[in-house]
Amino acid sequence: MLILSQDKKAIHNFDNIISIQVEKSNGKYEIIVYDAINDNTSLGRYDTEERSKDVLKSIVAIYQANKIFECTDRIEQNQAIEEFLKEKMLPFAYEMPEE
Repeated sequence: MLILSQDKKAIHNFDNIISIQVEKSNGKYEIIVYDAINDNTSLGRYDTEERSKDVLKSIVAIYQANKIFECTDRIEQNQAIEEFLKEKMLPFAYEMPEE
């Protein structure tokens, strides 16, 4: 799964991520990614800790949905991809939301 940063300037491959954490910085709550290549990269900033935790839960939910998708047969995958394209959604990707 790929994660597009909030500022749309970076893409992170979930397979390379060691951990994702919420850290408070300058009065904001940042979602920080630690991976095999770059440590301490911000995926996005939010005003409240609750909002940042909700975004983390969304990342987990999309990751789990992608894993379930991988277990389906080719016909179901093709049908799902057609639906994704019709709805203009990107499978296997998560775009960090704005505030």
